[in-house]
Formats: sequence, structure tokens, C-alpha cells
Amino acid sequence: MKIGMCLFEITKIGGISTVEENLEYGLKENGHDVSHFYLSPNKKKLGESPIPFIKNVLGYMTDDMVNNTINVLSDFDVLIFDPPCPTITRSFSSTNWQKIYKSEKLTDKKIIISHDPYLRKYYPWILDVKDRIFGVGAIQNKGYTAFSKYFSNIVITNHFIDTSDIGLYPNLKEDLVISPHQFKTWKHIDLFIRSVPRIKYNIEVYNGGIEHCYMSGEKRKEKYRNRKGEWIWDNAIDHGMEYLGFVDDILTPFKRSKCIVDLSVGEHGSILSKQGSYKSLNYVPIEAMKYASIPIVRDYSLLDDIITEDNVLLVDEKDIVKSTASLVNEAINNYDSYSDMIDRNFDVVNKNFDRKSNAKKLLSLLDGKPKHNDAIQSSLF
Repeated sequence: MKIGMCLFEITKIGGISTVEENLEYGLKENGHDVSHFYLSPNKKKLGESPIPFIKNVLGYMTDDMVNNTINVLSDFDVLIFDPPCPTITRSFSSTNWQKIYKSEKLTDKKIIISHDPYLRKYYPWILDVKDRIFGVGAIQNKGYTAFSKYFSNIVITNHFIDTSDIGLYPNLKEDLVISPHQFKTWKHIDLFIRSVPRIKYNIEVYNGGIEHCYMSGEKRKEKYRNRKGEWIWDNAIDHGMEYLGFVDDILTPFKRSKCIVDLSVGEHGSILSKQGSYKSLNYVPIEAMKYASIPIVRDYSLLDDIITEDNVLLVDEKDIVKSTASLVNEAINNYDSYSDMIDRNFDVVNKNFDRKSNAKKLLSLLDGKPKHNDAIQSSLF
């Protein structure tokens, strides 16, 4: 089967690019012919894709671009869109992309992927083409919660992970803890930074973002001082933290480190609270489990039905900073004693996140007969 994967240009790629790449390989491992496209809206002259593994760039801002895109995509049996459409922003509100969905030249087998519950805030206009969507693959429960209100042919796939090298890294570990997150408020990297002076082992911090600027840049925010009035970032550097910024290969630090800290609590909590109480899982703990690192997390980052307290170390919410440092020191000092947890984590990743199995689950949507919910409640938007 010939499958076309289409990534609509968005301002923040994040984990979507990881899903895209692993899904592509998962589909190929199932024997399908896959081509990947980057859909760009507003460039007069289409350039190169910013995503290294996506080489083909198509446009949709002008009618000429749309017609060319449709002609290229008409060669495929199935089209997968992730994200499902451009996000609504102040600077971009064109609906020209809808012509791609509505074209009679393209296959009816169009699948969209949902990572999150933001349909009502960022993607409401996807409902304008809902009758052209065959099915929805939700990466997590939170995406399922949002999209199942409007689409009945929907399946939860979980994250797509390459499981082929599980078990190769326990003997390659260093006395190292890493924080590999983008710096965003809801990631709470500042709590980890505050814990650094209490950690006895090597510390590496990666990536960047607005909160990094607020902690270490010229426009620092006062909330990033400790009780002594010291800047927490400077204090962490003085205590041996190494900041490495953006790197081409973030997975190598996963393979080297004995533990990984993820103190996220979930993005846009107000949106989540309106749609029910459920937990959200970042890629970081899964990658940590795959690479035989011990995940140190907050309870908010777990999916109850997949990952439990047997698979991670939970920080104490009453004193997150002190607890984080204590758990890091314990995990690194006694790494070998966590061999049972590491083995359990290998099993969890293999069972729930294998990219080949989850790609097959996504394509199981093609066996369904979608019944779209036409009773859209405008009051939700």
C-alpha cells in the first residue's frame, strides 16, 4: 500500500517530529511504501524542509500550490496528516489548506493524528472537513478524549518507539543525570535546576526555550532566585551543572545516563480540567525506560493503565527540590539494584510502544466505517 504522510507546518514541532519519524519506519516495517511531505503555507518560493528526514516540500497558500500538492498526493492509497491542519494563530488564518481535504482527486482514506486535547483551542477548523476524514489515531488518552466527541472511527495507538535496540545500554551507563526537555513553564525545569546543588553526580541539561532565557539571560525573572537571593541558574553552574543546549543527537545522552528527570505536570491545565481528569505522558520517561535509565517523575506525567509506580521513581510533592536530588543520588549510587525495574520497563515499552505494532494499529482504522458526529456543539468553542 502506498502511504503519504503529511506534516502541516506548525510553529512548535516538539515531539511531533519524533512521532512522524518513528511512524514512518513503523509503516515501512509493516511492508508499506511510504513518502513523507512537509506542507508549507506562505512561502512564495518553497524551500527546504526544516525536518531533516522529510525531504519533500509542498505548498497550500495559493491555488497553484494547492493544485500541485493535490496532483502529487493523488498517487497514494492512504494519506496521514499530523498535525491534522494548521493551528489557528493571529498571523495565519487562511483556510486554503481545506482544499486538499476536499479534493475529489485524493483518496477517501485520510487519517489524522491527535497528540493532545487542543482541538477546541487550536484545531476547531478541522471540523469543517470532518466528513473527509476517515479515522483518527490518538497518541494518548487526552487526544482521544477531545476527538472522540466528533469522530467515532478512532483508535489509541500510544507513542511510536523503535524497540529494536532495547537491552543494549545497561552496561554503558555513566554516573550521570540529564534533563533533556525544552524549557517551558509546564516542564518545571526550574525545580530541577534548584535541586542541582544537592546532587552528588554529573549533571547535563539540554535544549533551550523562553524559560531558559528567564533563568539565565539578560531579562531574568526574580522568581528564579533561591532563598539566599542567588540566581538558581548561576548557582547550578557553580555546582557543576553542564549546559549543552541544542544537540543534533539527543538520544546519546539517554544511552549514557543512569537517570533522567521529568518534572512536567501537563500543558495548559485549564484545558485539561474542562475535559475530565486524566494524565499525560511525555516522550522522555518512555525513552528513559527504553534506554535503561531510571525515570524520576511527578505523578502527573503518568498514564495509569500503562506506567505505574513500579516503573518510575516518584518525587515527593511536599518538597520537590529536596526529593528530586535525593532520588537522583539514590538512583545513581544504587543503579544496579534497579535491574528488576529496568527489565520491567523493557517489557512495558515492547508491549505498548513498539512502532511496528502501533503503526499496524493505526492502519486498523481502514477496516472501520466511520460515523461522524454532526451535532457539533458550538458552545464548546
